[in-house]
Amino acid sequence: MRITSAVEILENPKKFPSDRKNYKLIKLENGLKALLIKKQGNCKDIEHNDTISYVALCIDVGSFEDPFEVQGLCHFLEHMVFMGSEKFPKENEFDQYIKSRNGFDNAMTECEFTIFYFKVDTEHLHGALERFANFFISPLMSLESMFREMEAVESEFQNNVNNDVHRVNQLFASMVRDTHPASYFTWGNHKTLKTDIALKDLYFIVHEFRKRFYKSNRMNLCIQTSLGLEAQQRMKNVLRQVKNEEAKNVYDIYPAND
Repeated sequence: MRITSAVEILENPKKFPSDRKNYKLIKLENGLKALLIKKQGNCKDIEHNDTISYVALCIDVGSFEDPFEVQGLCHFLEHMVFMGSEKFPKENEFDQYIKSRNGFDNAMTECEFTIFYFKVDTEHLHGALERFANFFISPLMSLESMFREMEAVESEFQNNVNNDVHRVNQLFASMVRDTHPASYFTWGNHKTLKTDIALKDLYFIVHEFRKRFYKSNRMNLCIQTSLGLEAQQRMKNVLRQVKNEEAKNVYDIYPAND
């Protein structure tokens, strides 16, 4: 390992001899790890091409960290960070930027991790990363946005309520002891995010939950692009602004999971 300009160069992952991509694994001074992947011009990849770049961010927190009294909180937070930032205050600015530049974006909350991912024209990668990073630097998560995203989460729930996969998952959850987070209703809906909690409490908890868990040292980023590895590493100036914030304990209101 070596350190260059506050960036720690980590050991590269092992790869197959036939893998013609170049890899560089780095760790920023804020603890965020990034795997940079450079596609070679003669790299044959059916699903990918040189004009498109791909980005994914995995955060080491999932719905198992939901307080019992606010089930679906982590999924709700995943929605809320899309609702504008201090630098880019327009709601869904990132989504519109990506889709107007030949891209696609999405996110998902699992039990123990949350993933955000997108693809975009390579020439717009830096602009996309700047908007994306501000999800985690200074998201607004306003009260007005919370009302709208409650409806979005409820809509997702209603659209999937008859899906057999989710029914089976909830059946499994019903077999787990009540005090274990695997027994929780991780999706969230009107009942858990609106009916059963005061809005002012939800506003406080979702902001403190973000500060507590959406920290840079919990984040693992991957970028695949035709840009050189050094060019990718220069983009760290955007990502290094993500902080390890100190947060109030959200479980001061609701006790931590056993």
